[in-house]
Amino acid sequence: MRPNISNKLRVIATAIDRRGSANLTRLTVLKKWFEVSSHLSSFAIFIADQASRQKTKTTKEAAELFREARTLLADVDVFAPEIPRVVAKKLHVRLRAFQNEYKNSQWGAVRIIHDHNLFLIECGLHIYLGMEIRRLRGIVSPRVTANTTIHATETASMVLAAEG
Repeated sequence: MRPNISNKLRVIATAIDRRGSANLTRLTVLKKWFEVSSHLSSFAIFIADQASRQKTKTTKEAAELFREARTLLADVDVFAPEIPRVVAKKLHVRLRAFQNEYKNSQWGAVRIIHDHNLFLIECGLHIYLGMEIRRLRGIVSPRVTANTTIHATETASMVLAAEG
């Protein structure tokens, strides 16, 4: 019997839990899972919430952003997230501005990410806000967003690795 997507996701989650990461090629199973439009928003908010709870040494400004994120995401149902759009957008803009440093490379400008968890919160809110706009406009096509999100996550990992 072929394993279903839920089982594949559990295997990936277990690998991440044990080793702290998973082989990127194994993450392609997420593309199929994200074809259900509500899954992408749920996953994005779940990741943002998890990132907001990480304990790391930060600056005073970063600590304030983490507090705002935890407050915003507190008690949000990740299976059916409903976050006030205006508040989410304000926090997203502040997160983006906080890490808005670029470095030129031979391939073009590369954004420098100093705090990976703040970046994950920013990305989670970005995805949530984008999917919310699509839902309000009646557009149900998360495949492009899922592909872009997975590619962006892979790219961000490469940038973090190169920086660090």
